[in-house]
Amino acid sequence: TGISGKHMGDKFGFEYCTTDYMELLKDPEISCVLIATRHDLHARFVIEALTQGKDIFVEKPLALSTTELAEVINAYRANPAKRLMVGFNRRFSPFAIKAKEMLGQVNEPLVVNCRVNAGFIPKDSWVHDPSQGGGRILGEVCHFVDLAQFLTGSMPARVYAESIGDTGVYSPDENVIVTVTFKNGSIASITYIANGDKSFPRERVEIFGGGSVCVIDNYKSLIFTRGSRRKKMSKFNKDSGHKAEFAAFFSAIQKDKEISVDFNEYVYTTLTTFCIEQSLMNRTPVDIDVQKDLDYLG
Repeated sequence: TGISGKHMGDKFGFEYCTTDYMELLKDPEISCVLIATRHDLHARFVIEALTQGKDIFVEKPLALSTTELAEVINAYRANPAKRLMVGFNRRFSPFAIKAKEMLGQVNEPLVVNCRVNAGFIPKDSWVHDPSQGGGRILGEVCHFVDLAQFLTGSMPARVYAESIGDTGVYSPDENVIVTVTFKNGSIASITYIANGDKSFPRERVEIFGGGSVCVIDNYKSLIFTRGSRRKKMSKFNKDSGHKAEFAAFFSAIQKDKEISVDFNEYVYTTLTTFCIEQSLMNRTPVDIDVQKDLDYLG
């Protein structure tokens, strides 16, 4: 609200504070915006910010429907000089970067397993509201689609998903197992659960291929095994890539370079989450066809 916004602005020394976002977008002194609203406003604000010629960091998800995604694509095409980064931070974790580096010599498809002990969110939370939050697949499973895309170096081609369904306590898009097939033959499994114990570590990523195994344990440690030899990397504090993500974004702006993530990856990650929901609903595998689903020729 206006009062709390002004208070926080004063507390942290902000030079600018307003409750009308169009003031920011129309201000010629502002060249970059960060969009961290509830999910239903992301696509609209991205489109308006691109139209006003701003560089953009937007939290995930990029869009909540194929219509919104297509509109974002059109706006991005019309403003190709502008930088757009979506908040998929895990690919920027030093553990994910190290894993990709260590597996760089593998010349065969990878098998990736992501286990996410996401925890319970009450059904009356805005996160579950289809119009505001879009649910947990669009709002968070997208993270792990993007991470698998980064690790495999390939775009998704097909998905299949199953869940335990609506139990009265949990929503149908929770407690789900998703299988993603990638264009280079790699496969990924995403186990996203709400019915676990939050005291248990939240995330574990296992990557197999070329006689190697790489395990990232909650972004605090990594173990790489090949030829019966092990290498280990660890940090005292969890690092899932938030600082590095912003560093990469602002570095690209300061050096007037493109950001390190291709826009097409955002398109595929977002569309894949829509296909996961479709698979859950129809209980069948769903092919990911960007041209067919979005009339997109990128």
